[in-house]
Amino acid sequence: SIIPPDEYVDTVCADIEAATDSVFVVMPRIEFNALDKNAATTRLMQALVSAKRRGVFVFVLMDLAGSVTGRAQGSFDAFFFLNDNGIDAHFDVKETDLHSSFIISDKRNVIMSERPWTRNGMRATSSVDTRIVSTEYARELVAFVMGLELYDNPLALEYYNQLYLPKEFVHHPNGLTAFVQHQDDVGLR
Repeated sequence: SIIPPDEYVDTVCADIEAATDSVFVVMPRIEFNALDKNAATTRLMQALVSAKRRGVFVFVLMDLAGSVTGRAQGSFDAFFFLNDNGIDAHFDVKETDLHSSFIISDKRNVIMSERPWTRNGMRATSSVDTRIVSTEYARELVAFVMGLELYDNPLALEYYNQLYLPKEFVHHPNGLTAFVQHQDDVGLR
């Protein structure tokens, strides 16, 4: 069924809140600012944390390439927030360009979406968001996600030393202290 644009956030939050087993989120871009308590993205992120605290397995995958090339702050804020709350948060490999957006709850309920979790994405009135209830389809999507090459720790030094890092990432308040204090600054200039 089609989800009306003004019901997207409520529908996704309701699915996450009803989950008892697992929630898989594939969202290439997440703009998150924990201080913006009224933002739709904040509601979605809080729903994920609440699910994790109830004992639900929560997995979030974002696009690394888009995060490193100019939109770092929001996606890294999302990563650190999720990771700090015990959620299995990942970026895909830099060589992959992740475009798909979907949420799977309890390996059965799928919400396919065209909208990113950004301020503009939440305002989109022409986005087509679809709910599909299918164990088989959900299983195929989970298998697809689990088949992707992921970075378990997107701060891995041997990887990031090969990249130009935006200044806001190196000095990110939630960045790993060990990374920021790393003496070998190859790739940080």
